[in-house]
Amino acid sequence: ARPDTCSEPKLYYHPDDLLTDQGLLIPPGVVNVWRDMAEADILRRLALAYRQPDTPLAALIDGQLTLRLIDLPAARQEEYLQQYLSVLDDLRRQETLLAAYIDRPRGSYVLSLLHLSGHSPEQITEDTLRRNPFAGLTDAALFGDLPPGHRTALFKMRAKGHIPYAEAGHGVRFFYLNTGTAEHPNVVRVEIPRWVAEERARLDALHAILQMQTAIAGGYPYVLARAHELAIIAPAEREALETMLAVELRRRGMAAEVSRKQAHKNALTGR
Repeated sequence: ARPDTCSEPKLYYHPDDLLTDQGLLIPPGVVNVWRDMAEADILRRLALAYRQPDTPLAALIDGQLTLRLIDLPAARQEEYLQQYLSVLDDLRRQETLLAAYIDRPRGSYVLSLLHLSGHSPEQITEDTLRRNPFAGLTDAALFGDLPPGHRTALFKMRAKGHIPYAEAGHGVRFFYLNTGTAEHPNVVRVEIPRWVAEERARLDALHAILQMQTAIAGGYPYVLARAHELAIIAPAEREALETMLAVELRRRGMAAEVSRKQAHKNALTGR
């Protein structure tokens, strides 16, 4: 059977959606937060719709588990954080196996832990932190000989930005997983909330689902690959939208024109 797909495109055009209070175009970081929140809300709704008794249900996020709010105005950061924590609350109540999938991770959390483990608390200073013999290496390199399909132990994230998540019961844990082969390992990082990590049955079920998904798409979860395909705006779709806008402008007595530069590009590409 073909998998179900869900796509909810939204067109932003109002000045309040496009401009900051200073009249400048909103930065890409703000758009990213809007997208992440929209995806999280859809995950919440789909998890409820597809939930079945005694059947594990996984919800995968492409990227880190926490929201990147630094690009938002300080006054809006708390608002979006609480909305996101509310989504996590609902997914926990629905017993969803929530996981964030980081392909080709560049972090060195475990290596930093190994570095610190060789010092007493009194020896850990700014200078000690700078003198890290593992600088330039990544955790993925450390676990490069992890057998195919195997995962590491669980690790706990400890960062200032993670404190609100921990206080709300969604403290972040992570493990590394080799979704490749012995000859060509592909070590990824999987971030999960505490309520998935603390129950071995849930963790094992998530592991099995990830194994199944990555086997379909050659080392990358099929559902994330399919979601990426759906998110891409095809040239035909873009042209259809531009045509609709041009028709509406003409209906209002205005002409839709492109710049000379864009007209030249269109001529070269045959558009």
